[in-house]
Amino acid sequence: MKLNYRIVWILTVVASVGCAQLTTGMANKDITAMTDVIIREMKEYFGENQGLIKHTLAVYGYAEQIRQVEGGDTLVVGASAVYHDIGIPEAKRVHGSAAGKYQEIEGPPIARNILTKLGLEKKKLDHVCRIIANHHTAHDKNTVATIEFKILWDADALVNLERRRANTGKQKFRLIIEETFRTKKGLQIAKELFLGQKSETPFQSPVRIDIEKLSADFSGHVKIENHYDSTNLRQCRFEWKIAKLPAPREKQDTHTVLAKGTVPGPNVKPGGKGTLKLDLPDNWSNANVLYVTAIDPSGTQIRTWSRGLRKGCESCHQYVPKECKKLRDVKPIETQRYLGIQADGLKLWFDKKTGQLAKVQNIGTNISLSKGPRLLVGNSKLSSLRHWSEKDSVFIEAKYDGNLNYAKWKVYPSGWVRLDYQYELEGQFDLMGITFDYPQSKMVRMKWVGEGPLTKGGLLDVWSNDYKNHTQGTAQDFPGFRGYYANWHWATFETKEGKITLLNGAEDLFLGVYGPKNDTNPANTKLDLPEAGISLLHAIPAMYPGPESQKNNASGKYKGAVCFYFETQE
Repeated sequence: MKLNYRIVWILTVVASVGCAQLTTGMANKDITAMTDVIIREMKEYFGENQGLIKHTLAVYGYAEQIRQVEGGDTLVVGASAVYHDIGIPEAKRVHGSAAGKYQEIEGPPIARNILTKLGLEKKKLDHVCRIIANHHTAHDKNTVATIEFKILWDADALVNLERRRANTGKQKFRLIIEETFRTKKGLQIAKELFLGQKSETPFQSPVRIDIEKLSADFSGHVKIENHYDSTNLRQCRFEWKIAKLPAPREKQDTHTVLAKGTVPGPNVKPGGKGTLKLDLPDNWSNANVLYVTAIDPSGTQIRTWSRGLRKGCESCHQYVPKECKKLRDVKPIETQRYLGIQADGLKLWFDKKTGQLAKVQNIGTNISLSKGPRLLVGNSKLSSLRHWSEKDSVFIEAKYDGNLNYAKWKVYPSGWVRLDYQYELEGQFDLMGITFDYPQSKMVRMKWVGEGPLTKGGLLDVWSNDYKNHTQGTAQDFPGFRGYYANWHWATFETKEGKITLLNGAEDLFLGVYGPKNDTNPANTKLDLPEAGISLLHAIPAMYPGPESQKNNASGKYKGAVCFYFETQE
């Protein structure tokens, strides 16, 4: 059985990073850092005009999504998106109007001044200014023909079309979409977002490599496809690196490169397939992650792919040693209402009526994670609750009648707590999985290792994000917090009570963080989803719900495993 997975609300996170020169040949990390500087300068220029800031960030988010597929210069696309409306305040002051033709006059000099100070090379700077000078009238055919202009045009249209939809007839609106967009990816997003049409064949970048499945005897050979119209891949080059990702309790905010190298592209003609040979060291499996970057003949980075190198229990043990020096005395405890486990100052209490985790206490402080695991869809009734000791650990197992089969907890002497669970479902559902309650009023931020937002390349790395009760999928949600996180290794939630860390012990589990919040605009599609807190999910809703979107098909039993660690405020 194959679940109808959907790529989900993209969690757009902007990290706080330092400044560097915007020059050619920059590494991905430097480009990301400088994009953030460009965004910060835009925010300072617009000041308290939150409407312009939110619109700009929404356009930038779409532009990056499109660029990931269509290609184009990362900095030119990013700067054009961030500064495309930079001339609005000056247009109003000088001309008494923010009409597009006045934006195109006043915007380029302002953008040039800012980007010159930031050190953007002249060729890229001129291109950005030409795009800004054409982003309403598209009068210069040479500029309009570039992929960077087309991306900005489509990204701006995606944000602006939302306002037109409410006052435009369905057929006319469909025609507007067909005639507006200049890139295949932009048109695809528009059809999914506004018409609910899911593309059968997703558009790809000019180069596609397959590092989804790496075996233990991986020899460095990677399957590759050439989607260029006229470029042989031997004109490209590829950079690889293997890296170590930080453990949950480490303060490090980025990966550590263990080895890296550059290899020439293979002789693969347009439309062809071949093999890319990466010269990895013999100890490559000691790393957590592999990165591969494709670079086109002009030196522009096309795309970077990432892949974790360990799975299952090894995915947990790579961050937490199997043996821990700090041992605690673990024992069962019990009251009339609760069955519990105590490991020195840590106490976990389970409700005897439901079998669910009822409360967590650590060194006398309450941590409000509770009412779980419970199913988001389906029914269950507790049939038995028992505990036992085995070696230095204590177990509590709840068995159920209904869709939830069991939830088995194990508390280790190290203070780590493991949950294994199983449920079974038949039918079609938006969401499939378990959840726990945690009050949003006490949430502060989260840090995690997993796939990041598409605006940052969607790479496996370490990320962080402050809490906000935002509406996902609107211009007001950048950067996001609520929603679903894919291919995550661990996540630490910093709260007003302390820290809650989760380690993912299973493949294909999404981490749900409260779930998306519906837009208040009545013209937008509403999601009818169960209330959720911190969730572990085997399936999630369609990215762009509409009349043609489908629910997930469930058939059979589903297992999950996660480890918890609780820390209170010092």
